[in-house]
Amino acid sequence: MSPGPAAPTAAAPAAGAPLAGLENLLAEIATGAAERETHDRPPFAEMDLLRRWGVGTLRVPVAAGGRGLGLAAFFDVVRRLGTADPNLAQALRNHFGFVESLLRQPPGKTRDSWLDRVVAGELFGSAASELSTPRAGVIGTSTKLVRDGDGYLLAGSKYYSTGNIYADRIVVIAVAEDDALVSAIVPAHREGVVHLDDWDGMGQRFTGSGTTEFHDVRVHATELLSFGDATDPGRALSPTFSQLYLTTIIAGIVENVRLDVLELVSRRSRNFRHGLVEEPRHEPTVQETVGEIAANSFAATSIVATAAVALAAAHEALGHGDGHADDARTRAMFAAAKAKTIVDRIGTDTASLLFDAGSATSVRRGPQLDRHWRNIRTLASHNPRSYKLRLIGDHELNGTLPPPGAFF
Repeated sequence: MSPGPAAPTAAAPAAGAPLAGLENLLAEIATGAAERETHDRPPFAEMDLLRRWGVGTLRVPVAAGGRGLGLAAFFDVVRRLGTADPNLAQALRNHFGFVESLLRQPPGKTRDSWLDRVVAGELFGSAASELSTPRAGVIGTSTKLVRDGDGYLLAGSKYYSTGNIYADRIVVIAVAEDDALVSAIVPAHREGVVHLDDWDGMGQRFTGSGTTEFHDVRVHATELLSFGDATDPGRALSPTFSQLYLTTIIAGIVENVRLDVLELVSRRSRNFRHGLVEEPRHEPTVQETVGEIAANSFAATSIVATAAVALAAAHEALGHGDGHADDARTRAMFAAAKAKTIVDRIGTDTASLLFDAGSATSVRRGPQLDRHWRNIRTLASHNPRSYKLRLIGDHELNGTLPPPGAFF
């Protein structure tokens, strides 16, 4: 069964203004972020607002009905979404990764039919990771796809199912009867698909990064995609895209810290008795702290923007068959890795500095100011910076290339 027509729920982008209305939408989403944290309310309604605005089409070409952003502009939107609500930003990462994989394919019926669904407003999740895999980042699966009549049955369990609770369809990595890896794209609520929102991380609590189970889920032949050639240069940049995406969210959170510290200090009416002035906003110590936070936000934003430009250059070189494409790809990989090692540290430091500009009231649960540190630390733990620093050093000293896999 070929992907049929989907109900058009995403707004068409305004001609020449692909981001029209986004600023107001992000402001609306940001307003309720702390309250959602307090009341344990996942942002389903906010994700629907983004869907209807057309967030899923950011990278889809204008000619195909999308918003047509280049990579550098796209990552800036990711950063801004991370400022508004990093849960939503991370929950969309697998969708954007799927769109990138489609854009690498030549135009054709299969590619275009899935892009049509993206343009119609559908969001795509992913089910790839399994806790039984011997090493993180190794592609391996015990999820099985077996033939059944004129279709297939899918059975298995996946963890770190980020975004699946918000998705319309899930891209599932499974092993076929000939031991080949395949991607099955199944409706997120088809019979046999079970979402266990059992992610209990201290941060990024509403990303839906828990378990997705597949109990003999019916899969049609046209819902299968080949897993792809591991030597495909474009695919080799997929991990770089994914890693820079997380770092960019952290940069967005750092900007949120900057905004929150301004509000926090402006609301303080009392200084400490040993302060130099009456109002905290005129206290030199507080001003220095706020200045450091602002500088850190500027640095984090600049760093991820520079890495995004390197990634865009690598994509362009690969697309044109440039003879220096391999060098461009290596530069992009290490740019993303270097960005992570610095922005991770900037992020956690800045989230702690926020409390130096406040008083004891800043630790009250209402404003949920601690969520910034928890969210940054959770995102940074996705792959520890120490591993990246060692490999960066090996490359600097010995020209060693990054290892294949999911983390570069």
